[in-house]
Amino acid sequence: MTRLALPLLLVLGVAAAAGADDAKALARRYSAAKGSWERRALVEGLDANDPGARKFLLGVLAKEPWYQREGAIEALARLEDEAVWKKLLKERKPPVLEGVARALGKRGGQGAGAALSGGAQALTSLEELLGHKSWQVRRAAAIALRGVLVPGSIPALIKAWEEEKDFRVWIHCLESLEALSGEADLPRAQDWRSWWEAKQSSFSFSSRPKKTSGERIRTQARGTNLELKTRGRGLPLLVLPEYGYEQLYLETYLRDLEDTNQLLYLSLPGAADFTDPKLSPAPGLPDPYYPIARLVESLEALHAQLVAEKKIQDQPFAILAHGMTAWIAMQYAAKHPQRVRKMILIAPYSGGEAWGAGRDRVEAKGRELKDPEMEHFAQSQLYEGYEAQSDEETTALERKEFSLYFADQRDLEIGRIFGPIVTKTENGEEWEARQIARALGTVVIPEFKLGDLPRVKVPALVCHGDHSVRTSLEDAGVVAKHFGGKVLRFKKSARMPFYEEHEGFLKAARKFLR
Repeated sequence: MTRLALPLLLVLGVAAAAGADDAKALARRYSAAKGSWERRALVEGLDANDPGARKFLLGVLAKEPWYQREGAIEALARLEDEAVWKKLLKERKPPVLEGVARALGKRGGQGAGAALSGGAQALTSLEELLGHKSWQVRRAAAIALRGVLVPGSIPALIKAWEEEKDFRVWIHCLESLEALSGEADLPRAQDWRSWWEAKQSSFSFSSRPKKTSGERIRTQARGTNLELKTRGRGLPLLVLPEYGYEQLYLETYLRDLEDTNQLLYLSLPGAADFTDPKLSPAPGLPDPYYPIARLVESLEALHAQLVAEKKIQDQPFAILAHGMTAWIAMQYAAKHPQRVRKMILIAPYSGGEAWGAGRDRVEAKGRELKDPEMEHFAQSQLYEGYEAQSDEETTALERKEFSLYFADQRDLEIGRIFGPIVTKTENGEEWEARQIARALGTVVIPEFKLGDLPRVKVPALVCHGDHSVRTSLEDAGVVAKHFGGKVLRFKKSARMPFYEEHEGFLKAARKFLR
């Protein structure tokens, strides 16, 4: 992950010596910092071995947004005093203990240093936290063990999963087991138990395989390169991630739908994937429109291919679409209603007008909250709108955009999904981007208006989160009415109800898809 340059830390006066300041002085300096990246630099640059700095860091863990909490975790991971670690592990506030667990995992993953910094000691402490009453703390321990490369981490995660009822925790036991072992396609805890009993005597982290769960499908349909990942069994459910994002976040939180459906996670094709014919600039514009109608026909051909190859049942798709890509699902249903069994549309817009109204609400909310990054992000979405003044601000606006999908801005899961900066390959060229970002090329989003599509009766479940600023309950009703469907409200969610209220979402989705 790219680090902020040292000169910025020095300008802010938070080199290692700054840890000598007391918590109140640090809080004043934190409030005076202009951008979220400056506040992060201050937090991450502190010396957690200093009592005043450590008190300030614990305050950040308790109340601040996820990005600053991540900085506090990085700072705490450098803590060396064993006695202080033991004290921190007795913290009573779940948000603080959650951060302590994540920091301990980072420190334990280094496998060196003071007694509690080693992998074995980190494992012992994290095992205890796997039994904590707070699900956020248990989740943090499961994620933290992903970086603790000692053999005991594997049976600890298996045991935790066997005793865990909350999906939001046990899914991370599963994903940590896959990351630690290199194994895949072991969907149940008992499968992992049997695997470990057979492999534990010969297992080595240095020689672990590199397997990926599910089957990857790469094909071309009507001149469009398509890539999917399929897992599960049952009736086919085509999953369309939000425009500009990878499908990874959906893979995690739709995983227990794979018990009843075969999920086909589509990687949205970029401009270069439309090859025959290639895209041409839109009239009067330097760039092409993103060809939604053409993609619909490619997906229609894809269905026929997959049935012929016996990769899916010969049944119409059910479709789950998130955000703007619901436009693809809507056009598919309008054009080929016989091929769409049911639709789950999460945080959709009825068209460009509704999208624009949502943008206006975000800008107004940013002004109300005195949040310039929220306001500037909204302004940046206008044609010839706001332009970031630095690379740091550009990244900050990207963070803000993704954060607004969630009701609780403190949630560390936002940062985990948003991910580090990684190297990606697109059309043979390497580039750096956030883990969540998907390059689609330079395209123009075409005008869309649901009212222009023919009305067809396709069972539709439209999911709306009451904390969403970008979408509205009224517009969700417009979408549902067009297809003769219904709106399902989630009172504790923004635009990620499949995560934020997973149990309620899963129950409704299973009932609807059955």
